[in-house]
Amino acid sequence: MAAEAWKAQFRRLVVEAEIRLVRVCETFYTWLPKLTSSMVAGDANTVREAIQLALDALGDENCSDLAFATSSMTAAKLLALRGDSINPALRLLRVNYDAERNAAIKLTKAESEAREAYAFVNKCRGHLGAVLLLMGHVSLPDVDDVINAEHLAAVADLRSAILAVQLSVELATAARKDVSGAS
Repeated sequence: MAAEAWKAQFRRLVVEAEIRLVRVCETFYTWLPKLTSSMVAGDANTVREAIQLALDALGDENCSDLAFATSSMTAAKLLALRGDSINPALRLLRVNYDAERNAAIKLTKAESEAREAYAFVNKCRGHLGAVLLLMGHVSLPDVDDVINAEHLAAVADLRSAILAVQLSVELATAARKDVSGAS
């Protein structure tokens, strides 16, 4: 009975992490072409508005989803290590929870990738903030080159975030499949 309870909680955590990661991935995919195209064409006000929308879209909600997914994966890994042990401070010594342990191994890498995505999206937002700041100082020498460099860095960081969250989704999905039929 206790084994079923922790396994059910493990599965819930893995599923919730996967759902959040998929949502973040979809948002990042949506914003990459918008970020790229809006920076190339349009007047300064249009570009500012596009950047502010991107900052908002790539901000709190998605960072919260990434953080929640990471926390869920960490909790699931701890459950896999402890299982239905009488003393939760001790690792489970029995080996009859292979599906959960295999899933936990995948979750370790998925968690790492989610953390990478989190860092990349924050770097992207930093570069976009720099573009906004620099757009207020267009009279400075070579500011257009610096704005362009910041824009390119923002796009590169968003692409890196997409790759990291994609891998995290794949690993979380594989972990969920490992335990979907496990008893």
